Amino acid sequence: MEEDRVEKRLVRRLWLTELQRYARRYPEDCHPLLLTLPGRLGRDIDMLIENDLLDVTETGAIDGHHAGRAIAVEQNGLAVSELQGRFPGLKILERSFQNLLRGDGLLTWPSGRERQYCRARVVNLDLNRSLMGGEGERGHFPVLMWIEKLLQLHADPDRVHWTLCLTLHGETPWRGEHGLFVQRFMRNNMGLDDGFRDRVDEALSCSLVEVLLGDLPIDFGGLPVADQQRLLMVFVPKRIAQSAHGRGWRIITKKNLRYGGGDRAPMVTWVIEFVPEAALVAHADEGYREALRNIFMCFGRITGEGEYGPG
Repeated sequence: MEEDRVEKRLVRRLWLTELQRYARRYPEDCHPLLLTLPGRLGRDIDMLIENDLLDVTETGAIDGHHAGRAIAVEQNGLAVSELQGRFPGLKILERSFQNLLRGDGLLTWPSGRERQYCRARVVNLDLNRSLMGGEGERGHFPVLMWIEKLLQLHADPDRVHWTLCLTLHGETPWRGEHGLFVQRFMRNNMGLDDGFRDRVDEALSCSLVEVLLGDLPIDFGGLPVADQQRLLMVFVPKRIAQSAHGRGWRIITKKNLRYGGGDRAPMVTWVIEFVPEAALVAHADEGYREALRNIFMCFGRITGEGEYGPG
């Protein structure tokens, strides 16, 4: 996202906190520090340079010893040219993120250097799009499949401690089979886990919980904007936790925030840490329940003044 709105400045500070933490913890790292979709202005690349996380020469080029520390993914040719002019030496992959991952299915995978790029400590998917359903089976959401692939890439051949920073438009434009999937997914999970149901009751409006538990199809796109944002704030990390269930990750949803609406685009943003913990393979349910609790620990919003507020 190119827009430098007040709320986004706070979001960037959240990204910076994660980047600084990994840089301190892994000073001589074989993995990239950041894999990002920077847009033509490259604000997060600027942020790395300004905070001494990415060294540059006197001419402004990326210093050789930090070559490959930040990996940019950009498919727009004009944006690539602008990034090359602003940050000489920056590693730029001229393709879409989906193409980098070799699609959103689980049959094809990146290899070689591109596989290593996908194992970055921080993956920043700052997306100018909603969580759209894809073609194929019910409940197929390409962005969530990208995250499932990233989970597997970070686990093979050895698990890499990493963080996902994800930002989406805060709309739920689901129709047909995808809408029915979300409704049934939420209803079934609220029915299976009383603790999860209690937290959902606190996080979502009573009217939204009522329709989620009902049998009538929901017009998700017609819900109040805040309800659409809050539903995403529950559904997305819940679905990610389910994908990671039993794979040896301790999942910590460090930030789960919404912002915008009204005359500004509604957005939702997450900071989710994946800590390798092999013991959770044998105790998968324990890790899964902890991941569900974490969804609601930092559940809130960013005000128009760029401050934290209640969800």
